[in-house]
Amino acid sequence: MLFFPGLNDREEEIAAWKEFLAETKIDMIQIRNLNIDPDSFLEIMPKAKGKLCGVKTFLKEIHEVFPQIVIGSFSHYIEK
Repeated sequence: MLFFPGLNDREEEIAAWKEFLAETKIDMIQIRNLNIDPDSFLEIMPKAKGKLCGVKTFLKEIHEVFPQIVIGSFSHYIEK
């Protein structure tokens, strides 16, 4: 999942993700930061319909409803 605070953690997005996850029966989500200019991105995205919940709330709600899904973020660095 490409994650962008202020987009994915909206009430309507959390509801949509819960619906998607219930339909697809996946077992793991890898969270990746959507590296994009926030001002440019939010300018073209629809305005939030519900409240912003925050990243921690997003992750908590997904985990509470789908405790079997592993949620991780795997960024690897290179050693020289």
